[in-house]
Amino acid sequence: PQDERDLVDLAAAEGERFATDTLAAGTGVSRMQLLKRLRGIEQTHQLITTDEGGYRFAHGLIREVLLHAIPVELRREYHGMVAAHLKEAFRDRPSESGKVGYHLLERHRFDDALPSLTGAAGEARRLFLNDRALQYLAISGVRHLEHLVETDLRRFPRQRYMRFRGSVRRTVRLTIAR
Repeated sequence: PQDERDLVDLAAAEGERFATDTLAAGTGVSRMQLLKRLRGIEQTHQLITTDEGGYRFAHGLIREVLLHAIPVELRREYHGMVAAHLKEAFRDRPSESGKVGYHLLERHRFDDALPSLTGAAGEARRLFLNDRALQYLAISGVRHLEHLVETDLRRFPRQRYMRFRGSVRRTVRLTIAR
């Protein structure tokens, strides 16, 4: 049925592991109804499994196939829904800002994603996870530059680009110095 497909599509957009809170926020379905649907999907189709941390796809390829079958605009909307929920649910947890940034990038909200990704890089640096900090910065830089190439570079204010580039360089320097 279409409602089950919508549910697993949204779950695929969230990631390999997904939370019922996100699905409930994205679908508007009550938690009890959602849990029943997930149980039915698990038992009937064996696409997902449960564990103590919540739900996950039975195999990574299942998620990839589902994700790539979603039309691009709809996939972006799903990522936007996930980002909005995570941003609201985890606003006091900087450790989750990398997930928020990822979903905002996938939604093509680059300006909103940059603070989340640089925040995630700062949190990773604080935890001495320097490689992860650099990864967040690299992702934000590469995706942002891809966006610039897709759009007209002349419309992007040079001053904002220079500030962004400077913040990336400062963060990388601070990370390497530690």
